[in-house]
Amino acid sequence: MSGTAGSRLRAEPETSPRRTRVLVSCDHFLPGVNGGGPIRSIAALKDALAEDVEFHVVTRDRDLGATASYPQIPVGRWTERAGTRILYCAPGEPSLRGWEITVRDSRPDVVYLNSLFSPRYSIAPLLVRRLRSVGAVRFLVAPRGELHPGALAIRKPKKATFLRLARATGLLDGVSWHATTIEEGEQIRRWFGNGAAVSVAPVIPTRSPDTTSRRVPKRAGHLEVAFLSRIAPKKNLLGAIEMLHGAPGTVRLNIFGPKEDKDYWGRCLGAIARLPPNVTVVDHGALGIGDVSDAFRENHVLLFPTHGENFGHVIVEALQAGVPVLVSDRTPWRDLATERAGWDLPLDKPDLFRKCLSELIAMEAAEFETWSHGARRYGLARANDASAIERNRALFRSVTSS
Repeated sequence: MSGTAGSRLRAEPETSPRRTRVLVSCDHFLPGVNGGGPIRSIAALKDALAEDVEFHVVTRDRDLGATASYPQIPVGRWTERAGTRILYCAPGEPSLRGWEITVRDSRPDVVYLNSLFSPRYSIAPLLVRRLRSVGAVRFLVAPRGELHPGALAIRKPKKATFLRLARATGLLDGVSWHATTIEEGEQIRRWFGNGAAVSVAPVIPTRSPDTTSRRVPKRAGHLEVAFLSRIAPKKNLLGAIEMLHGAPGTVRLNIFGPKEDKDYWGRCLGAIARLPPNVTVVDHGALGIGDVSDAFRENHVLLFPTHGENFGHVIVEALQAGVPVLVSDRTPWRDLATERAGWDLPLDKPDLFRKCLSELIAMEAAEFETWSHGARRYGLARANDASAIERNRALFRSVTSS
């Protein structure tokens, strides 16, 4: 980074009294929407902990898949949006030198990385830390589900090579880890040893508006199915499409999400072309965050046979909208049927998904309402869980005191 650019990155003088200062590094942030769950996770975290933690965010100047910067947002210098100081960076920035300047001048108590594999927004600051050019600032790493076996299976050789190199070089020695579930904590220790400093603090879900009174009616023999996620192998739209082969009645699959992987989308289009005539598909494209609830009120079920999630914001958003969910067994959302909120089924048994879909298609309105009410009740219970906020507050307290 040039001297001129570096000077633009310098932080303003501190104000007093001083909250814990956290420098958040993430590939995508608000006003972006296509980056999915991590955007929601970080936004909810900063809102919930605003009284205790001062968040500064370093991120890209554009949404996932976009070729242009966000309009009317300055690039390469700090700006304030919704009470948060944000540095939107052009492609190729921050460089290693840029990261050194940004960390030093921001004077954070914690640098919070929200990926393991991002070259620019995780590996680069970790290299700067490894070179000892930012002093003794603490680093907190949130893998955001990247170490889930289902996620690692996608582009496995490249990811496995990086993880082996990271262990061999000590790139992550001495960092603290943020796991959002006990299972994710085990995944971290599996790769980085039982001595890894792991704290478990759940994702803080957002509260969605109530759209149940305007939901599309359910009638026997018809089903509106939503798939709402990034179009990428991990999210398994292809599997969702194939599960609709042989479905009785009339079914419409409504696809919402950005086309992150164009080649994968091409494979999905091929599978769509092979569906029987009673199954139609509508591609709605990407949604704004504020449009998610309205999309759910037009659907009866969320079909999400993902290969792996450490949380799954779309799942809790569907539940709060009164939409039962049909998900794989590779998310933290388990035993859904006991809550009459949905079904979590083994991904390697697609016939169970087909059986469940057939039962949903045949379901009368009265029975469906019991599942809809169960979904909303369960979703709201999770969204109103105050302990999630306290555990995240304790996470940053423990990192700064270690």
